[in-house]
Amino acid sequence: MGLLSKWLAPRPPAAKAGRVDAAAAQAQRQQLGERLLTPEREQLIAHAFEVRRAKAKVLEEIANEIGQERMVEALRRMLGDKG
Repeated sequence: MGLLSKWLAPRPPAAKAGRVDAAAAQAQRQQLGERLLTPEREQLIAHAFEVRRAKAKVLEEIANEIGQERMVEALRRMLGDKG
């Protein structure tokens, strides 16, 4: 059997995955979440969302007061873009 024959030969059907018990899957996700989302990490994420909301509010105020050109300039400065 040549190389092309191997590539073009029909492949056997893939085995279907067995049905997963929904309760077991939920318990597994919860255990994983508890390990990954420590109280410190949860606090850090909450703080990041607060900072994001504050920046969005500032940008909204800038857009209302100064206009779109100044807003683009402020975005570049906040993101550290030199271009």
